[in-house]
Amino acid sequence: MAGSRKIAAKTPVLEWIAGGIGLVFLIALLVIVGRDALTRPSSAPAVVSIEPGRITRTATGYVMLFKAVNVAGGDAAEVQIEGRLLDGDRVVETSSALVDYVPGNGRAEGGLYFEHDPAGLIVRMRPLGYQVP
Repeated sequence: MAGSRKIAAKTPVLEWIAGGIGLVFLIALLVIVGRDALTRPSSAPAVVSIEPGRITRTATGYVMLFKAVNVAGGDAAEVQIEGRLLDGDRVVETSSALVDYVPGNGRAEGGLYFEHDPAGLIVRMRPLGYQVP
């Protein structure tokens, strides 16, 4: 008993404070992960929409950036994105991209390459499909 008091007395106060802070972070992490595991609907399908972004000129044409936004709880892998440039009803050009992963209630960014300038045309972007990871 006397030996354990000597060891406890030699432990610096700063070490106890650091250990307490670490314990608080560990408990917070376990609460967040546990709450997410219990409340997140794992069987809900992903609902991905595409938000067009800025257009940049490249050496071979144009790139139009986009954000793939998943507004549902389900994750989506290998999301296929299609972009079409339209002049009225006529399709001028089609481009596609594959986004590796869009988490549930999350987003991912990418770009579509075009030879024609999208600025003067109607741009339609849509997700074509995904896999459940």
